[in-house]
Amino acid sequence: MKAFFSCLLAAQLLLISSLAGAASTVGQHYIDRIVNGGPSTVRDAARSIQKSGFSETEVLDVLAERLVQDYQKSGKTQVDASAWVAIALGDSGNKRYYQVLSEVANTAIESKVAKHAKGALKKLKSAEGDQYIAGSVALQALRDTNAAANPAQAAAPVAQSGRNYVPISQIQVGMSQAEANDLAGPPTATTSHITGKAFQPFNFKGKDTARSYSLYKGQGRIVFSNESAYNSTWRVREVIIDPSETGYP
Repeated sequence: MKAFFSCLLAAQLLLISSLAGAASTVGQHYIDRIVNGGPSTVRDAARSIQKSGFSETEVLDVLAERLVQDYQKSGKTQVDASAWVAIALGDSGNKRYYQVLSEVANTAIESKVAKHAKGALKKLKSAEGDQYIAGSVALQALRDTNAAANPAQAAAPVAQSGRNYVPISQIQVGMSQAEANDLAGPPTATTSHITGKAFQPFNFKGKDTARSYSLYKGQGRIVFSNESAYNSTWRVREVIIDPSETGYP
């Protein structure tokens, strides 16, 4: 029995190391959020993945496993999270998740989750290739490994100084402003302006009525656009790579 558990632990550690090794820096950022976050964090990560078109299979596998474990849970935020995960998997275009989404669509107790799972199935159309199998990603093992690697993380906030940030070339269209800043670090300077859409009478949603620019000296600029007049979310519209960027507005 002891040998069995030793083999099981070794297999989980091998899976964890393969995930960590295969995922990009941005991908690992998503994996950490999906594995360790609550429903609101998972919802926001799924939205960002869907809107940015992020498609790393290593990340989508973790997202699929989170859906498998959470889709029967109730609560408004949890239901929203599961619905957004289903949307993200469907919009990924990866038919690997057809069977998982089919199971969710047929057995979900929450109609909203079932509805969006069915919508995702329509986009994928059919199952092709190796299908994701529930339990293939050990979420708890990933959490335990993260806790062991960062024993002081839960006790106190980690200082941001000295942190390794990604270059802005890895920031993707559709990411939220907060997420982009977390990945790329604080900009050298920022500036903003309103757009012509602010004066369009039929722009009822109030989308893209303003632009915000994060300037990174020696890298370029990240352009953000407001998502709606009814919320404060800004999302990446464009990443302008310019090594001659001075960082001055």
